[in-house]
Amino acid sequence: MPRRPLVALAVSAALVLSALSACAPASSRTAPPDGAPEHARFGAPAKPDGRTLQLQDDVVTVGGGRNAVWGASSDGTTWTLDGNAPGMDKLAVDKILLATGYATGRVVQITRHGDKTDVVLAPIALTDLVKNGEVRFDQDVKPDQLQVQGFDGGTVQDAKPRADGSIAPTAYVRRADRPDPADPLADKPLPVPAKEFSHETEDWKLSGGTARDGLHFSVETEAAGLKVFGTATLLFDALHINLGTVIANSIAGGATGRVSGIQGVRVDLQAGSQNKGGSTIKKEFKLPFEIPVQTLIGGVPVFAKFTTAVTVDAGLVGTDATITGAGEWHLGAPLSMSINGQAVNSDTSQDLKVVHSIMDSISGIALGGAVFNLGFKVTMMTGIGAPYFGAGVFASFIVTVGIGIGSALGSPFALCRSASYDMALGTGYGIVTEPNILTALLERVPHVKDVLPDKDLTRQATKSILHRKQTMPDDAVCNGGADD
Repeated sequence: MPRRPLVALAVSAALVLSALSACAPASSRTAPPDGAPEHARFGAPAKPDGRTLQLQDDVVTVGGGRNAVWGASSDGTTWTLDGNAPGMDKLAVDKILLATGYATGRVVQITRHGDKTDVVLAPIALTDLVKNGEVRFDQDVKPDQLQVQGFDGGTVQDAKPRADGSIAPTAYVRRADRPDPADPLADKPLPVPAKEFSHETEDWKLSGGTARDGLHFSVETEAAGLKVFGTATLLFDALHINLGTVIANSIAGGATGRVSGIQGVRVDLQAGSQNKGGSTIKKEFKLPFEIPVQTLIGGVPVFAKFTTAVTVDAGLVGTDATITGAGEWHLGAPLSMSINGQAVNSDTSQDLKVVHSIMDSISGIALGGAVFNLGFKVTMMTGIGAPYFGAGVFASFIVTVGIGIGSALGSPFALCRSASYDMALGTGYGIVTEPNILTALLERVPHVKDVLPDKDLTRQATKSILHRKQTMPDDAVCNGGADD
């Protein structure tokens, strides 16, 4: 059957609205609990009605929902299932597993131990699961109802018995007599969703979360003699996401629908250099968390999820050079983007209303000049799959904010300040996955490469819809000698 593309877009990192329906009875009397918190963490139960969406012939539905799931690895690739759950007897390598909204993917490895079974999943395309039907998410999303779920690594924790003898699994279940030290991404349980998430690498601290007025995220580092802090908030009271595609005979049409309600952006930028000759830094990464919201289509769990990619580009000349600036802009009218196949457009022409002027706030010490550009892309995807392996159609909101201080001609007699704001929209279909998780999965199970969706079928497009730039004073010294 046709395979869909592998598109490495997102970041590490996810959110859920409260739960949906209750699950079928447990297949074991000591099975895990099943309820709203479990659905948020492990996905809503799959109960396909066989009519609304026609699934592919090699899809195996495992019944019991959360009751059949004893745990999952922190990277979302390995699931420990109740070996007695309905449908488990039909599960085999290369089948498509559909157990919950996140326990979904192509089976590449099965290990049975007692009444439990470890199942390793690989990414799938939307058409690997669905043969015919319309996959569409259509509902309001409010920021204060969302939760973040992120990848965080760590150490193995075993399921622990309650006082009554039943099991309350707190982690990915792995027997002590078969440890796997070469499995760095499955050594801690899938995190419990929360309002805030933070992750530290060797040089960077990455964080994000939800608030009443939108989604916020930040990056900071003290690498290479340069201190950088950047934070941004995507402002909205309620987004309405209507995004999906029609699948006919295992072929998906383009993305269609509308995303509306984005109100504006708020940023805070700070950078400083301690190097004698100045410092530069340029970094692009996906933040290690995502924000999923679940729904059911004919009993098949479908999500809309947010992922974020960030670009930092800063350069400061001279010792103890600094630059700071903060601003907030609202759109003239809440943004509504319409999506039709590979075309994406703003429904109205966009303008910016300055709430807090970043130009007025720019300050610093940089005789030779200093610049700081922070770019971010928030991708909203409707689709299916395990955490960090989402497949489907998506829309993106892309913003870059830049500030500068110092003369373009290096003059010590002019204090030049500049600010820029760019906004673009994107759309497409494919897979949003964490690259490091995919790399680790390929190292553990090399034949995964043979079943990955086809990269060559990737489809995505972007369109610039707004550009603003201001320089003060507006003269030849600050504009580099240009007359305009």
